[in-house]
Parts: sequence; C-alpha cells; structure tokens
Amino acid sequence: MTEKKRKIHVIGINSYKFEDLPLKLQNLFLDTVSIAVPNSYFEKIKAWSQNNLEKKEIIF
Repeated sequence: MTEKKRKIHVIGINSYKFEDLPLKLQNLFLDTVSIAVPNSYFEKIKAWSQNNLEKKEIIF
C-alpha cells in the first residue's frame, strides 16, 4: 500500500458571493478537485465553478 499525503482545508465563509472571498481562498477553491459543502450551500457553491465544473467533485 502506497502512502499518500493529502491536505484537508476547512474554510468558513460569510457570503454566497465568490468575489467576497479573499484572493487566497478564491485560488484555493479554483485549484481544488473535491469540495464538501452543506446541502444548504450546494447550489451557490456549484455556481462558483460553472466554468471549471468538469474537474470538480462537489459533495454534500
């Protein structure tokens, strides 16, 4: 079995607007493949990645 090093980032947001996130968090979101969000945020977060959705797995 090969050991893999992975990171988990937990981010609290206070807005549904992607543009309101600090640039560092915007870039983290854009570079991330798998994203877990609460069901109540699912549609809003999904809209953030409309252009990049093919490389994202959004889990609620």
